[in-house]
Parts: sequence; C-alpha cells; structure tokens
Amino acid sequence: MSHWARLPREEVMSTYTNGHVPDYRVAVIDELNHAAKAVEKYGLPVTATYTLEEAGTRLSELSKYQIIIVGVSLFPIRRRIVNELRRVAPDACLVFLRRAHEFSNGQSPLEVKNTVSADFMLSASSPDEVWLAAQSLKHMFPLPTTADLEPPAEAFLMDRVMKVVAAHYQDPNLNLRAVASRLNLSSGQLSRLLNRHAGMRFRQLLQQTRLEAAKQLLMTANCTTIKEVAFKVGFADSDYFSRAFKRYTGCCATEYRENSALQ
Repeated sequence: MSHWARLPREEVMSTYTNGHVPDYRVAVIDELNHAAKAVEKYGLPVTATYTLEEAGTRLSELSKYQIIIVGVSLFPIRRRIVNELRRVAPDACLVFLRRAHEFSNGQSPLEVKNTVSADFMLSASSPDEVWLAAQSLKHMFPLPTTADLEPPAEAFLMDRVMKVVAAHYQDPNLNLRAVASRLNLSSGQLSRLLNRHAGMRFRQLLQQTRLEAAKQLLMTANCTTIKEVAFKVGFADSDYFSRAFKRYTGCCATEYRENSALQ
C-alpha cells in the first residue's frame, strides 16, 4: 500500500502543506480559476492552469498530465468536459470539484457562502500511486470559505444563463436573443460571456441541454416514441434530433434506450 494511502486526513493535509508532495504533473481546468487557488492553498504544486476556453482549444496538451482537477460544475458543460478529457487523456486521474453558493432570487447575491468539495473522481488506467495521491487530494476537501473564492459578477450571470436555458429549453423557438433579453443583455454580450466561461456558442449549449434531457427521457419513459422525445426536449425536427443525438452519444436514440434498459 502507498505511503499516501496510509496517512490520515490531517497528516495528508500537513504533508501537502509542507511541500512534500508526489512528483506528478497536475493540471487545473476552471472557468473562474477558483479551483487552482483553492488547491494551491494546501501547497499542491499545480503544473498548469487552463480556462475552459483554453482547454477546449489546447486539448492535446492535456494528455501529458497525470492528475487533472476540474472546477467546472455547470450543467451540461461538465458532461462535455468529461467526454473530452476521457478521449484525450484516458490514463489521467480526474478530480471534479463542486462549488456551493447561495443566491438571492437568481439576481445579485444576498449572501455568498463558498465551499469547494471534491465531487467525484474518475480513473481509467491510472497507476495505483497516481490514484492514491489523487484520493489523498480529495480528502482535503471541503475547503473553507475564503475571500479568494468569492466569485466575480460574471459567475452569477453564468448561473442565471444556465437557469434560463434549463427552464426554457423545451421551447423550440428559444434562441440567443430571447435568453439575452431575459437577462437584460445584448446578444453580443451573451455570446462573449459563453465564450469566456463555457467555451462554446449558445447553440451548442442549448443543444447539449436538450440532448442530456433526451437521454433522461429515453432511460425512463419507455412508452414515449423517439419522435415524441425529440419534441418534448425542444427539437422541431425529429430527423435532425436523431442525427444530433447520434453525433453526441455515438449511438442512435433507439440503441441508447435499449442499452439503458439492459443496465
């Protein structure tokens, strides 16, 4: 058993804090750079940090890291990151963080209470030592509230964008202009916000939200036809839905339903 696996939580934290850490290449992906700040507070040397947009355009670089810490929590962006990282870095140990905070009616924050917790970990074929070191890292969380974890105004705005999309994705007429109008933004402002903090265009965000919702319906609503699923999640054209679903999941909707039933 690894030395890191035998250490109790307090000793693990102390060991990292004192700078005695395994010599692993660690990358942090976070749309607001909070994860990197939080991890470094405990003395873990971060090899490189990426914004979500940077990670999307420099995916090939991520294959060289043994531990990748992901601070992206917004749905469905996290799902996209999981898929992409598994493709380019199948041997890396992935640690996904979650930030908890309170909002006031979806507008400006009444009070913000931030904690950072390790939500879950994935490892396909990481060596035991890497996996155990990542587990030790996971045990350091949740991190306490600090001023450095205070999200800027755009973090709240992104949360509101995601809530509007989640509430209205079933509307086949939902578009960039409609969402921007609900948030008192111009279409250009919303596009730039999504590029900076989601690394995708509005059309991609909306389609991924709809397809994730379709996956849930296909797993649970056996009496619903594929065409009905398409319309329920906001696709006006069931043929286009079928093509988009296959591109997104790698299998057709019927196969996805059948495979889900077998699990």
